[in-house]
Amino acid sequence: MDSKYIEEAFENYLKTEITNHAMLINGSWGSGKTYFWKNNLVEKCNNNQFKNIYISLNGISKIEDLKYQFLIKIVPYLNILDSKKGNVGKTIITTLASALGNVNINDILKDVEIDSKKLSAYVVCFDDLERCLIPKVEVLGFINSYVEHKNLKVLILSDESKIIEEDNYNNIKEKVIGRILTYKNNLSRTLPLLFKKYETTDIDFYDFLNQEKEYILELSESYKEDNLRKISFYIELLKSLYPIIKDFKEYIKEVIMFTLIITIEFKTGNLTSNDYQDFKGYEDINSSYGIFNVSRPTNNNIFSNEEIDEEAKKSELEIFYEKYLTDTIDNYFFYSSIYIYILTGYLDKNKLLEELKSRYPEVIPQETIAFRKLLNYGFRQLPNDEFKKLCKEVFEYATEGKYGIYDYLQVSRFLNYFSECKLINIVIPEIQEGISKGIEISKQREETNKRLYDSIFHFKNKDDDSKIYDLIKEAHDSIEAKKESEKVNKLILALKENNCDLIDDIFKEYQVRKELFEFLKSNELFDVLLTVDNKTLSEFILQLEGRYSFSNAKDYLSEDYEFLNELCNYINEKLKDNVEYDIQEFLLNELAQKIKKICEKIH
Repeated sequence: MDSKYIEEAFENYLKTEITNHAMLINGSWGSGKTYFWKNNLVEKCNNNQFKNIYISLNGISKIEDLKYQFLIKIVPYLNILDSKKGNVGKTIITTLASALGNVNINDILKDVEIDSKKLSAYVVCFDDLERCLIPKVEVLGFINSYVEHKNLKVLILSDESKIIEEDNYNNIKEKVIGRILTYKNNLSRTLPLLFKKYETTDIDFYDFLNQEKEYILELSESYKEDNLRKISFYIELLKSLYPIIKDFKEYIKEVIMFTLIITIEFKTGNLTSNDYQDFKGYEDINSSYGIFNVSRPTNNNIFSNEEIDEEAKKSELEIFYEKYLTDTIDNYFFYSSIYIYILTGYLDKNKLLEELKSRYPEVIPQETIAFRKLLNYGFRQLPNDEFKKLCKEVFEYATEGKYGIYDYLQVSRFLNYFSECKLINIVIPEIQEGISKGIEISKQREETNKRLYDSIFHFKNKDDDSKIYDLIKEAHDSIEAKKESEKVNKLILALKENNCDLIDDIFKEYQVRKELFEFLKSNELFDVLLTVDNKTLSEFILQLEGRYSFSNAKDYLSEDYEFLNELCNYINEKLKDNVEYDIQEFLLNELAQKIKKICEKIH
């Protein structure tokens, strides 16, 4: 029901001089019923000269506590109580409450009866009926004693879908409640009110919200989201993001949409704080996802009457896509910093800034443009002058080392072909020389890609220049060897720094990989072991022993034999003349004994 009709019905209720029933506004959790009361209906009460009292029933478990809450709220407003039960004014109650701190105020108020004439000037709002722990029949019975017999005007707020069926609940509800109105939040009216709080505290953010109001409304309606608690939480998130995103106007809508999606998933429990490192595959969704991944109806059961449960066949990622992105995929981008922020409360501002910067289109270098235009099978459509110009440019760029080491196979392929077909006046040996020079220069950038490397050699073409394959392989292997050498040097550094945690990490990383010692010299490791403290030396011994503890270590680590055998010889040579060991020498001797057993195992 539109909120204006609820306001109208409520005002008519207020204007009815004598009433003997309550009103109930029914609406889902978070739909804004309480907000609607405080921001709309309270104003109606004031305009009609009614005082208003608000009581939340949430968590109240005893009828005595409810009576107390009611009386303690309403009595301070009244100076005169029913004379049949005595004249207890608010001053007396306050005095007794302070003087008799160990006396239950319920005992003071239990015999108080409020004059019904005084009650007629009040409206009491009982909120959260569904969350009250007292049987609902008792609650409504208590309310009825005031609305039927004392003409008190009462408004009850509840989500009736959450009320478990109770005996006689519906019967007594019909007796107590004269009108039930269903409240559905009108976000287009509520959203500006939520924005209003920032008008004085953060005017820039307030202006931003108003500029994006229609888009936020469009998304919220599309996702069927009108829960004010979620929306308020979402707006606070945007407030923290705004100082960073305001300078990236092209991508603000991406952030607005992504933040709302993850907020909804988080607040509905589909994501928890434990998921902050698990992106659930959301990071892999792009504009082509729907084409290749979303389920389509099949005709496999065309001759069967059995119905296929399409929902059961969908993955969680498909459901996520269909719920949020079917029509808005062009504005979707996964921001890991925002995802983590929503789930944990920690915003890495530098990371978000880098993610936003990465959204700007890549500036494609001229050498790449020339490469793409020329080195494909569409070269036949190029104008003569452009073809010759591109051939000259690509060969010069290749010689200057402008391309990645793997690109040179493609350069070689086409330039050789052009040479053989007399399309260019560069002979193949000259092409080889230029490419060889270019690979050597390109190698200095130390850029490798194992996927491309494997693909090149898996689909090796016998007509290609084998020399270029050899040059690419040599460049790739030397870069990888250097990288591995630098990685393994971390072990030497960790030992020098006596960093046991890092030593543990390195051994785990190279658990069954020969590269751990492949690029080390045994004498270098021995020299470092002589300088470490005893705790670090003990840790190294434990890690080394653990590396070869599995039964088939020989199958994986037999190439360690020569290195370890040399290391053992260095240690034995160092200790051969000692008649007494200190702790370090004792540990070194222990290391030598363990290495000897390891060598026997893997040789």
